[in-house]
Parts: sequence; structure tokens; C-alpha cells
Amino acid sequence: MCARFPSGTAFTLASLANIAIVAERCGDDAWTVEAPNGASVRRAVDWFIPYLTGSQEWGWKQIKPFDDASMIGLLAACAARFPEERYRLASRCLFDLPEDRREWLLYAAPSDVGR
Repeated sequence: MCARFPSGTAFTLASLANIAIVAERCGDDAWTVEAPNGASVRRAVDWFIPYLTGSQEWGWKQIKPFDDASMIGLLAACAARFPEERYRLASRCLFDLPEDRREWLLYAAPSDVGR
């Protein structure tokens, strides 16, 4: 990852996950494709999870406040793609979703939210 702040890393990972999702729909597996140095989308997400859950402190300059919720889609995509429970557990660590609003993860929230 080139970005040295959570928001930039999260944006990069979410973009790579979106590419992997599209590739999967076309019959290709971009989730586990490895670069010559062993890098992959999945390994990058696994590297980032300890920073998201707070088990490891972010050691680089924080340019702007990071919105943990921006990672829920990525973790949900990983949980759907891989059987390991760590992705679902990581998403629970980010924030507590009210039970009756979990559908917002799948569908757009009503436009009057937050007003």
C-alpha cells in the first residue's frame, strides 16, 4: 500500500475489492491472485484489520479523521467470499449497528437519515 493514512488505505482496499467483485462476476478470481512478491487483495485486507480493530496502533501520520464505517462494505465482501470468521468479527469491532438498521449495509439508507 502506498497510502500512509487509514482513509487512503481504506479507499485503495475498497477499490481493489470492487475490482475483485467485478472480476468474480466475470468468472475470474482477483481476490487471491498474487503478485510476484506475494501481495494480494486478501493479504492487504488481512494486514489492515488489526489497525481497524484497534489491536495495532496506526503508526503513520493521520491526515484526516478516519471513518471506520467506510470499511464495513469491504469486510462484508470478504466475509461473503471467504469462510473465515475474522472478517465478520472485525466488522463487529468497528461499530455497533442497531439491529433494525443492518439492511442499510445492503440497500441505500433513506434520504432523511441524519436530519
